[in-house]
Amino acid sequence: MTTYTLPDLEHALMQAAYLVELHGDAYVPVMDRLEQEVLAARERSSGRSRAQRILSSLSIDVSPQHQRIGRL
Repeated sequence: MTTYTLPDLEHALMQAAYLVELHGDAYVPVMDRLEQEVLAARERSSGRSRAQRILSSLSIDVSPQHQRIGRL
């Protein structure tokens, strides 16, 4: 499964919006789906950002050699 970055999704959403303006409502479902994906990507991103802030405030090392929760 391919994972797209937030900028990729935002760019695709912009293109879909342009298609809706240019060609009409036939592309609205594509635009709707991309809008949902952008919102989900933003939510995932904010969750990771929060987690990084929490871990850094606790001075916990999350480098690859400390990936197991039990080692925290």
